[in-house]
Formats: sequence, C-alpha cells, structure tokens
Amino acid sequence: MINWSQLKPYRTTKQKGFEQLCYQVAVKLFDGQGRFTPIDDSGGGDGVEFYLTLHTGKVWGWQAKFYDGSPRLRESNRKKAIKGSLKRALEVHPALTRWYLCLPMDLTTEEQKWVDEMLPAAIPADRQVEFIPWPESFFHEKLNLPAFN
Repeated sequence: MINWSQLKPYRTTKQKGFEQLCYQVAVKLFDGQGRFTPIDDSGGGDGVEFYLTLHTGKVWGWQAKFYDGSPRLRESNRKKAIKGSLKRALEVHPALTRWYLCLPMDLTTEEQKWVDEMLPAAIPADRQVEFIPWPESFFHEKLNLPAFN
C-alpha cells in the first residue's frame, strides 16, 4: 500500500512526485497508442499535467491533484480548482475525448456524487468527453501488478 505522506518529492514537491507517478502509470498502460506530452505548468497550466495524442488524433489528458494533510475535496476550494482544470483542458485541447482525474484518496459518497454529477455537467453539450477518475484504489491495484514493478 502507498503511504502518501511518505511520497518523495520530485523536483522539490510532492505534487510533482504524484504527477510523475501518474505519468509513469499512464505510459505503462497506454504505451504504443500514441505520443505522450508532459506539460510544465509553471507558467500557468492548461488543465492537464500531460496528455496522450492517439494515432487517430484524439487526445486524452491527465490532471493530478495531490493534497498534503487532509485529502478531502471540501477543503480550500479544491472542487473549484478541479472544475477549473477541466474547463481549461477543454479550452486548450479541442481534440480532448478523455480527461483523467488522479487523486491520492478514495472518494467519500458525497465526493463521488460530486464527481459523477457536477464535473460532467461542466462539459459543454457539444463536446463528447469521457471523464475517468483514478483514485487511490486504482493506484494500489495497478502498482501491485508485476508489470509495474
């Protein structure tokens, strides 16, 4: 099991360490399906930490949100920040057809309801974008597989 409080910083922060973990898992799962592009968001961000341009031209993007201390989404405008990242990803990436949200926790019933109902509502009706959360259990499942060792 992952102890998120022990996550090693990458380029000085645990957030960057979590982003790198998400990137490595995505590359392992989807290698060969297209080209991965990591984003340096130090100049502002575009709603994703990295994205995969598929051979078909479609784009899948990943947003990683790491929270030290309490991971709950009700803290410090986290829901607003997540929704803002989704909206920004839709603006910047017109070919986006999947948006993954990586979180270092499993969601409460209330948080899951918000993720299932409120986040998809932020996607314009004329866009077909699949929203896929990657919570803590997803990472535990994948990182326990021999292919990820």
